[in-house]
Amino acid sequence: MHPLLKSEPGTGTLPGLMPEGAGTRPRNRIHVLRDGFLFSSAGADLSTCRHAAVLLLALDERGFELEAAGRRRRHQAVVMRPYVAHSLWSRDVAFACLDMQGTHALFRRFSRLPDPGLRPLAVERFAAVLPMLHGFQQGVLDDAACRDLYELTLSLAACALPDPGPADARIQRVLVCADRDPACSIDTLAEVACLSVDRLSHLFSQEMGLSLRRYLQSMKIRAAARLYGKPMTLTEIALAAGFCDSAHFSKVWMQAYGTPPGHYFTRKPSRIHPGQIRSAEGPRSRAA
Repeated sequence: MHPLLKSEPGTGTLPGLMPEGAGTRPRNRIHVLRDGFLFSSAGADLSTCRHAAVLLLALDERGFELEAAGRRRRHQAVVMRPYVAHSLWSRDVAFACLDMQGTHALFRRFSRLPDPGLRPLAVERFAAVLPMLHGFQQGVLDDAACRDLYELTLSLAACALPDPGPADARIQRVLVCADRDPACSIDTLAEVACLSVDRLSHLFSQEMGLSLRRYLQSMKIRAAARLYGKPMTLTEIALAAGFCDSAHFSKVWMQAYGTPPGHYFTRKPSRIHPGQIRSAEGPRSRAA
C-alpha cells in the first residue's frame, strides 16, 4: 500500500493532514509542481485547449459534462492528451484537475492517446485517493502529501493506458535541452539530436504524440505557470518564460486556460496551497 493511504498509528487518520482549522477554503486551490500542477475547484464552466496532458476527476457522484470532438457527455473521470479542444460544465460540482507536462515520466502514456484524444475511466479506480482529493480541496493537506497525491493519482490513471516504452534516445536529449531552455530554437534542437529539422519534427511527433512546435510552446506556458505568485508584471513573466512579449503570452495562455493570465497572476482567485511552489531546481523526472 502506498504510504499516503496508510493511517497514522493510533489515530485512524491519513498522513499529511494539517491540524483542524489550519486551512482556509477558497473556491479554487492550486499546488504547482515541477512537472505539472494539482488544481481543484468548487465548480466552473471552461472552454480550453490545454497544452498539457490532463486528468479530470469529479469530486461529486453527479459528475461533470465534457464536450470534445463534437460530443457532449457526462463523466466522473477522464484523461486527455494535450491540445484537445474541450468545454467543461461543472458549475455546481467540485472537481480536481491534474495537469502533466512533457517532462513527467508518465507523459507519453497520456500524450499518445488515439483520436479523439480522450478516454473515460472508471471512477472506482480512484476510490483510494478521492478522500485525499477532498482534503486538498478543503486545504487540509501538507506540502508533501500534495506531491504524493499528485503522483499517486496519475499513476492510477496511467495503469489503464498502454505503456509506450522508453522514448528514442535522440528525443530524450531534445527533451532535456528544451527543459533547460524553453526558448531554444528548433535548429538548435536538431543539432542536439544530430538530425535534420524535418527528420526531428517527424520523429518527435511519432515519439511524443504532439508536434515539436507545440511542445516548445507548452514548455513556455509551464515556465510561466511556475512563476505564479511571484512579484512580477505580466511582461516580466512573459519574457522570463520565453515569449516574445506579453501580448503573445496572453493569447497562448487564454487558449490554454480559458481566461486571461491577468486573472491568475494579478487577481489571484485561486489559493496557492500552504507550503511552497516547488523550485525549478527540484528533482527532475525523465520522460518514459
